[in-house]
Amino acid sequence: MPKDICDHDIKPKNHHKKGFVMGVVYGILPHSFCIAFAALSIFGATTATSLIYPLVENKHFGQIMILIAFTFATLSAVFHLASHKMFSWAGIKKSWRYLVILYVTTIVVNLILFFAISPSFTRFALDKKGVDVEEIYSGFSKVTLEVNIPCSAHAFLVTDALGKLDGVKDVKLNGTYFDVFYDKEVVSVDKILSIDLFKEYSAKVIK
Repeated sequence: MPKDICDHDIKPKNHHKKGFVMGVVYGILPHSFCIAFAALSIFGATTATSLIYPLVENKHFGQIMILIAFTFATLSAVFHLASHKMFSWAGIKKSWRYLVILYVTTIVVNLILFFAISPSFTRFALDKKGVDVEEIYSGFSKVTLEVNIPCSAHAFLVTDALGKLDGVKDVKLNGTYFDVFYDKEVVSVDKILSIDLFKEYSAKVIK
């Protein structure tokens, strides 16, 4: 039996651990753009944020992130097989546990980031601690919007774009919706819905 296959048999746990670690890395890697954008938005680094903005503004960014994750995972799998001289059907069958761990971990990490970490981080970052927004803007009109963004980290795009509109006093993330407080003497709901961002990400009035 070839030495490389023997080594693979002798140290399976190391390969499985490596597959898990690489899956975590490739799961997080594409989300680093959203994480960076959110962090820069929080700290008001507008110049740095503007460099990432065109990328995260793309309505297909969610699919692009998944594609990036699986592209890197596949390249890693190919490199692993080639470096162990196992780039064959026999080698793939021999390394099936490593490959399964790599891809499953990549998928799980993406799901956790999409549906748990990113929403929690975004809500925390946009929440105005100790501030009753409803009371402060009680004299203004409010409209609740549903925006078709690919992930919750893109909420910063929505709040930033609406916040620059004359007449909009504040925007609050309300679960998966956006409460927009505005001066109806200055801006209308139609005007709010006509901003450039909503040409990329469709928005509709909930109430």
